[in-house]
Amino acid sequence: MKSNKLQAAGFGLVFCFILFILATKAISAPNTYGITNTRHNLMVTYSPMGSLILAMNKYGEVCVYCHTPHGAAANAPLWNRTLPATGNYTPYSSTTIDVNGGTIPQPDGISLACLSCHDGTIAVDAIINAPGSGANLSGPWYGNNESPNHYALAQIGQSTSGTGSCLECHRNGGLLANPDVWFDVAAFTQNLSNQHPISMNYPTPSQDPKFNPPTNSNGSLAWFETGGMANRADDNEIKLYGDGAGGYKVQCASCHNPHGTLSSDGVNLYPTFLRKANSSSDLCTTCHIK
Repeated sequence: MKSNKLQAAGFGLVFCFILFILATKAISAPNTYGITNTRHNLMVTYSPMGSLILAMNKYGEVCVYCHTPHGAAANAPLWNRTLPATGNYTPYSSTTIDVNGGTIPQPDGISLACLSCHDGTIAVDAIINAPGSGANLSGPWYGNNESPNHYALAQIGQSTSGTGSCLECHRNGGLLANPDVWFDVAAFTQNLSNQHPISMNYPTPSQDPKFNPPTNSNGSLAWFETGGMANRADDNEIKLYGDGAGGYKVQCASCHNPHGTLSSDGVNLYPTFLRKANSSSDLCTTCHIK
């Protein structure tokens, strides 16, 4: 009788473990048109168990993690996050840089909006304005006051004080086994030395003849026209951002559209938020003459 009870108990433990694995099995973002179908929809848990609430505050809205209609941060489009301070980054460096005095500057402009999540120094759910009427709330759930369960997109062991890291689960070798929900490559830290340079001025032909000049510009933007509306930069066109002095800069959003860009099949988005496909290095050779 005792043996039967032990066997039953053992079976129960195994059964519960199997249920746990099934409940936490990662699911993928569908990657079809619209921000709600991308990884930038931070309401999606990617786990039927709903474990997202253990790592960050769930505000019940898609856009609020980045945008607010009122009281936004300056220098970014209705930005609902505090922009990180410059001066703490290690930029890319190379002896082949022909602009900016041969030195890549600290990140600026719209790239700081991207880095407010991707450098891992600010929790993903640290916003300026909460949704609804409770604007500019204070306390551990809002602003940059991060409580222990407000995780940042940081490499393991590099989270800011008082936070955990999304990569504790969402990494190669983490709890979630599906590669579609690994965030390793998205956690840049403030060491950008192995990333494509950003916030650098785009070379003119006289500065470096191995760069294609943009085909169109309007003062605030320059872009490489692909046959859409010639008087504007479309989502699927590589763009450069005005530096306020007549030149243009390469920024994160030059190649990446954070809302996703519809691919040529009319259904799916280009992967990794790219503005265009990089088959045969087509995206790279938009700028680089190779």
